[in-house]
Amino acid sequence: MNILVFQNVKVHYLLTYLNFKKMVHLNCSFLMRLRNKEFPQAFKEICSIYEEEQIEELHVKESLSRLKAHLDELKFVWEMRNPHPLTEVLLEQNKLRKEYLVGFRNRIRAIIKSPIAEEKTAAKTLFFWINKHRKDIYSLSGIIQNELVDNLQTELGANEKIVLALSTLELTNVFDSILSLTNQIKAYVAKRHDDDQKNLIKTTRIRREAYAELVQFLKSLQTGVHLEDPEVGFYADFERKIDSRVDKYRARLLNRSTRKTNSENEKSESDVVIDANNESNVVTLPEVTQMNSNGFNDGFDQSFDQKKTVASSSKLSQPSIENNEAIDRYTLLI
Repeated sequence: MNILVFQNVKVHYLLTYLNFKKMVHLNCSFLMRLRNKEFPQAFKEICSIYEEEQIEELHVKESLSRLKAHLDELKFVWEMRNPHPLTEVLLEQNKLRKEYLVGFRNRIRAIIKSPIAEEKTAAKTLFFWINKHRKDIYSLSGIIQNELVDNLQTELGANEKIVLALSTLELTNVFDSILSLTNQIKAYVAKRHDDDQKNLIKTTRIRREAYAELVQFLKSLQTGVHLEDPEVGFYADFERKIDSRVDKYRARLLNRSTRKTNSENEKSESDVVIDANNESNVVTLPEVTQMNSNGFNDGFDQSFDQKKTVASSSKLSQPSIENNEAIDRYTLLI
């Protein structure tokens, strides 16, 4: 009887060992670091390996059903890869405002040549006002042009001559149109920012909830591995398939995280090589401390001969740029 019990215990531990050998210890925490367009793809691939009807264990089947329930919400995360609908509108409006500002300045510049003295004086006043910001007028940055219009409005309110000049040349409506367009751009920028913040919070919540459900599903899957017959190995095979599906995303994330570091290392190494190659060709000129009547220091020629570094004979046929510039400077001084 004792021998039979001992044999049963040996068989039990043997089966447990075989189950342990077939287990795949999954670590899917890296999924939370994937991009918004990658996370739903990886999640969908895990859910598409098996259907609920193919699973016998009830707790694993229910866990898979709860996991697949997050697929609809993850479509919102997938759509976050697209730009905000107002982005295209803002690009068009910024382009239109730039055209307005350029046309406004050119119109003032053209009126300077008017034969009417009153118009000419008003145009000179306005041109002096707006020409100070000519670099910002041609800028492609919406932020810079927002600041430009704000500065122009502030200067306009503080100078009655500019207000009178705009009225004289009938350009007040033009500037008011630029102000109106700028206020609309600011409103759209604020709305886009608010929407992005709301979408970011919602996306983070959806991803965390989906990942938490994935963790519970993997735990139920490991329980199925312990309970199943080692000769069947259905749940152990399920784990291996999951690991195989997500492995490409793990490699992609690792590649992104190391690519920048490798690029910086290669750049630093190339800089060191360039500096080492240039050291042998540098000509050191003496520092001029005292000047004689001819414009040279007394020991210039002697110190130049002593301090200049001559390149090796193998490199004389290809002198460096620094060497040529130094010799040209010396020739000009002579």
